[in-house]
Amino acid sequence: MTCSSTGRDYVEGGGERRYLMAKLPVPGTKFALPTWRAAGKPMIPREAWKPVDWSGWLGKVLDQDGKNACTGYSWAGALRAAFAAAGARVNGSPPDFSPTYNYALNNGGVDQGAMCADLVKQGKEGGTCLEAEFPESKLFARQIPAAARTSAANWKLGEAYQVTSFDEYGSALQCGFFAYHGFQTGQRFEPGADGLLPDFAGSGGGHALFSFGMKPFVNGANTKWTGAIRNSWAERWGLRGNCYCPESYFWYERQSWRGTMRNLDCWVFKAVVESPADTNLPPDLRVAA
Repeated sequence: MTCSSTGRDYVEGGGERRYLMAKLPVPGTKFALPTWRAAGKPMIPREAWKPVDWSGWLGKVLDQDGKNACTGYSWAGALRAAFAAAGARVNGSPPDFSPTYNYALNNGGVDQGAMCADLVKQGKEGGTCLEAEFPESKLFARQIPAAARTSAANWKLGEAYQVTSFDEYGSALQCGFFAYHGFQTGQRFEPGADGLLPDFAGSGGGHALFSFGMKPFVNGANTKWTGAIRNSWAERWGLRGNCYCPESYFWYERQSWRGTMRNLDCWVFKAVVESPADTNLPPDLRVAA
């Protein structure tokens, strides 16, 4: 269940405490990137959706291990998958990115949480450095080494869009995009044996994760589409670190003194490299020579 202590929400289970510090945008927040629909990207009707599974591009399951940096750890995992899918290789292997570089840039060395939108903006404009240039132990660094900034400039996002509905989210994943998102966990953020999270209940703290596919759960005449999601709580959680997340988590709304709060901190993106090494990529993930 979701609890709170000293102002920090957390999930407790299996003798572990996982803090929830992804911040959600307040009403009226403006973003630099266009929405999927406003950019004229294809809206694919749900009846045409097919299961999507990009798990082959995933790296190791990361573990934020008590830190508030879920946004940074999920960002690093999402980038690894996206650049691996785009054919990027470093010494013959897909690149592993720093889980704390963009987080430290955003927070000035203070472990105080962040919005997914902030890391997406940084990843689009300045890039994200490799893990070797800024290891996770540098979480509290106030000065970013020049080598890390130079490395980051080589790894910028290609296309990136905000998504503001589950239909936009599903359409983007159908088109080969990965998704990175923050939402409230609710009171039952623990998947069942089949990996399916129960529908959203309650408010709870904010948490960041990323999506690498979609899966339908069919019950008679009803089909429930879910996002295939990677968490950053090690392999002990869910299906070896993964779960299937219902639509209700993405677009839950609640009223606060600031207005209507929505789980709108959701972004889809592709990575682009000039010369993909893997010529067996799906056509929509290849870059023309």
